[in-house]
Amino acid sequence: MRCFLVICLLSVLTSVSSQIPPVLNASTGAGYVHLDEALVQAESGDTLLLAPIAFSSNLQLHQSIHILGDPDGGTVLDIRGTQGYGIQLNASQITLSDITVISGPGHLDYALHSEPGISGIRLVRMNVVNNPVSGIDLNGLTDEAPNVIQSCQVTGSSAGFGLALSSCRGVVIEGFSSSANGYGDIGILE
Repeated sequence: MRCFLVICLLSVLTSVSSQIPPVLNASTGAGYVHLDEALVQAESGDTLLLAPIAFSSNLQLHQSIHILGDPDGGTVLDIRGTQGYGIQLNASQITLSDITVISGPGHLDYALHSEPGISGIRLVRMNVVNNPVSGIDLNGLTDEAPNVIQSCQVTGSSAGFGLALSSCRGVVIEGFSSSANGYGDIGILE
C-alpha cells in the first residue's frame, strides 16, 4: 500500500512539473513554449521567468522588461550559429538576471549589446562564454536611472574585452569577473 501511494505521488508531481512552461510571464500568468513568442506578447514592464533549460535564439528587447533565469543556474541562451547581437538592448529599464550566454567562433557580433541613449539597465549574474568579440558591449548609457552590472562573468572573448563601456554614464560595476579575453577584462572607451 505504501509503495502504491509513493508511486501515485510521484506520478502527480511529474505531471505537475511537466506542465510548467519554459517561459512564464509572471505579470500575466501566461506560459509559453518559445521565448520569442513570450517577448512578442509581453507588455512594457512585464517579468518573464525562464526555466533552467537552453534556448537557441537572439533577443531584441525594444521595451522595458525583466527577464530572469533560474537563480540556481541552468538557464542558457545559446547564440552559436546565429547572426546579429545575441541580446540587443534597445529600451530603458531592462533587467537580465541568471542567464548564461554561450557563443562560439561562428558568432561574429557582441553577445550582449546596448544602443545609446538608454538607462536603468540591470545585468545580474549574467555569464558570457566564448564570444569571439567583446562579451558585454554597452554604448552610450545615460545616467537618468542607475545602470548596474552585478556579479557578472565573461570568459573567452578572444578578440575583445570582457566588458566594453563606450561613452557611458551612471554605471555601477560590482563583483565583475573576467578571464581569457583578448583585449582585457574591462575597456572604458570614449
